[in-house]
Amino acid sequence: MLCCLAAVFICPCLRAGVPSAGIYNSFKGIGVTAQFNGASVKDMHIAHLFGDFYGVPTGRAREVGIKFNYTRAYVFSEIPSEECIFKFYAGPGASLGYVRDYEHGYYENLSLHLKNNPGGMTSLSGTAGCIVDFSKKIFINLSWTAELGIHVRRNATTGKTELNWYKNGIFQALYPQLSIMIEF
Repeated sequence: MLCCLAAVFICPCLRAGVPSAGIYNSFKGIGVTAQFNGASVKDMHIAHLFGDFYGVPTGRAREVGIKFNYTRAYVFSEIPSEECIFKFYAGPGASLGYVRDYEHGYYENLSLHLKNNPGGMTSLSGTAGCIVDFSKKIFINLSWTAELGIHVRRNATTGKTELNWYKNGIFQALYPQLSIMIEF
């Protein structure tokens, strides 16, 4: 289902300009990324599909979540240099996934296992970043994304479904995201 919803966001982008694809790396997780130029030189469509690592590196969880993020970005400044062009951008977007969410005490006691089950999340997002374009079909994208959304999960103790704010969307907003992409 996640792939189908991701296709809904990506399909309009496929008819857009030159596509680029690459790897996505962050403290949030690892995955793939794609970028398509929009109708004008100043707008882009950026999509990330990655494994969400919350709780896994510290051994508090065993399962990796999955998350998709789409951003419609607008370049607001370009700074050319001899070897590359720096493009600064920002824009709105949306995220969808099946992930774990923040739990109180996570950073204080790493010996505790996460109590809550993973669940579905959806959010509106805002992304800002910088693309370093080497004009040789290779570029680097450094960005930050904040998400405001909801997280739905089944409580393991009571069996009831819970609806909460997606706290990791705000807490992980300062985690940098680095993508290395190749233009096709």
